[in-house]
Amino acid sequence: MSDVRVSPHQLTRDDFTAERVQIYAAMMRQRGMPEPMSEQEREQSRQAVLATITSGEDLWLFGYGSLMWNPAITVSESRIARIAEHTRRFCLTLSLGRGVPERPGLMLALDYEPGTICTGIAHRILNRDLDSETKVLWYREMISGAYKAQWLMGEFPDGSRCRMLSFVVRRDHARYERGLPQSEQVRRIAEAEGVLGTNRDYLYRTAEFLISRDIAEEWLVELAEDVRNYRIQQGEKP
Repeated sequence: MSDVRVSPHQLTRDDFTAERVQIYAAMMRQRGMPEPMSEQEREQSRQAVLATITSGEDLWLFGYGSLMWNPAITVSESRIARIAEHTRRFCLTLSLGRGVPERPGLMLALDYEPGTICTGIAHRILNRDLDSETKVLWYREMISGAYKAQWLMGEFPDGSRCRMLSFVVRRDHARYERGLPQSEQVRRIAEAEGVLGTNRDYLYRTAEFLISRDIAEEWLVELAEDVRNYRIQQGEKP
């Protein structure tokens, strides 16, 4: 599979810098959101992962949400892959980026659940690019501390396997929210928007990408359709 295409409207690495993260962190504090990770905590987390990579080893990064279609980092290869015992679900409250505290949205997260399989995209980061690209990656994924960077065993369609790094949701984090009724998920995703765009666009792009790779999950496609119908019923553009 070739590199994932990035549209002109998607985020770039310039959106994930120390300066930008400081702005996001200040916004989080102003909005009464959970305290963001400090620069020191974020760097310690990154270095802990880098320390587990052997000399010359490339890194496979497993994406299950926007990382699939908008990695915003330099990757040498992108392939369909799957992770067992984990599933994607909308279980993270979103009050920044594509939502605001008054109208919070929901973000996908990778959640541990025995007996499940999550199919997504594995991006290969060359060893020579590890330092520069993981810096961008950590600024992107580790602002609020709602994830833990974790090695998981991934499998490619040809049956070959290797460890892959992914960002798994922390169930003890204040943003974690599981068990919302379908109607509430639809309403929140349909209504939420922020400085980075709408929550529904995030859902639509994810669903469309999975459909284009023939790896879509029925519940995600149905959720996207429900959100579109909700918007139409409210007299808004889908």
